[in-house]
Amino acid sequence: IDKVISVYSTKKHKEAFKKCVTSDKNGIKQLTISRKENGKIEIWDPDTSKFENHSGIDGPISKMFEIDFIRSDTNPEDIAKFGATNVCGKLLKSITKDFTSSANPQWQKFKDQHKKTFYEGKDSLKSKVLDIEKRTAEIFSEQFGEAKIEFQFPLPKDDSFYKNTIISIDDGIMTQMEEKGSGMKRSVALALLQVYSEIISNSANLDNIEKPSFLFIDEPEICLHPQGQKKLLNALLNLTKTKQIFIVTHSPYFLKPELIGKVFRFENNDSTGARVFTCKDEIVINKLQQKENKVFFFHHRDLFFSDKVLFVEGANDYKSFSSFCENTGLDNFIQTLYFLAGKDDWYPFKQLYDGLNITVFFLFDLDVISVESKTFSKYCPEIE
Repeated sequence: IDKVISVYSTKKHKEAFKKCVTSDKNGIKQLTISRKENGKIEIWDPDTSKFENHSGIDGPISKMFEIDFIRSDTNPEDIAKFGATNVCGKLLKSITKDFTSSANPQWQKFKDQHKKTFYEGKDSLKSKVLDIEKRTAEIFSEQFGEAKIEFQFPLPKDDSFYKNTIISIDDGIMTQMEEKGSGMKRSVALALLQVYSEIISNSANLDNIEKPSFLFIDEPEICLHPQGQKKLLNALLNLTKTKQIFIVTHSPYFLKPELIGKVFRFENNDSTGARVFTCKDEIVINKLQQKENKVFFFHHRDLFFSDKVLFVEGANDYKSFSSFCENTGLDNFIQTLYFLAGKDDWYPFKQLYDGLNITVFFLFDLDVISVESKTFSKYCPEIE
């Protein structure tokens, strides 16, 4: 935090920042920041015990990191635009940032032509306005005092080239993107994310990052079929080389075994309020993620969205119990039914779902639950 404050804040803001730095129980320094619905950023002030905005401190904070949102209810028109603060505009600028570098001869040629068109020769714009400059200066000097007035025509800023960008899409009829439906517009934004991901993955230098960037995506599965969701997830995982990405999803296709330790399950009810659950046991996580002696399979991804889970030992047990449920009118059990890769896998799954606050049951054969099998006692010595 000290380094960030030193780099990104001016002298007049340093004291305001330092005043709001607190330490947790481990002595780690931290700033607690709140972003309001109107976009205003405030910092928790320990002196007043509330969020404050000291002397426009939200400006320096915005220099520290960049936050982008793709919400499920984001106005499609905002996605379709390419302004400096819009998602597509930021992505396009990031993807093409090398275009306006001095190393690009085409850009240098454009700058030279701009100078020639606006400033050099009798046909330049500067030549056309000389009389206006002269006459304006004469009137100003007569009325307000001696002064020289000059019209200048600077090269447009980089982001101005993206504001008027238009995307046309031919999905049977060639029309501009702004005339398409909300699903099409959102899909284009997500496609741009994947293009950006490819560029990042092919980049030789990932250390050349100007400032931390955070991307929040709400329900990325909207308008995407399962294969499209898988491809988007791989692209987002590539982007995490340079950005921290938060996904709110109801789709199991955005979960992989390697992400188990990064999954947070949210609950909200009248009696307990909002609560967050996750598995923090690294031994359990490593056990579930291992490639050899695989424990966590792809069909287990659905478990994160369940309130109750019933495990059987293996695939044959799953088939038999499913048939039993179908024949006895217990179809609702099948929705919570999953199988292990073997009896000993019960323990890491129990720990995982205890951490996620998911009720879990295990159905074993009689030989497994016998004392001699030690299926439970070797993990839980208190069990006899």
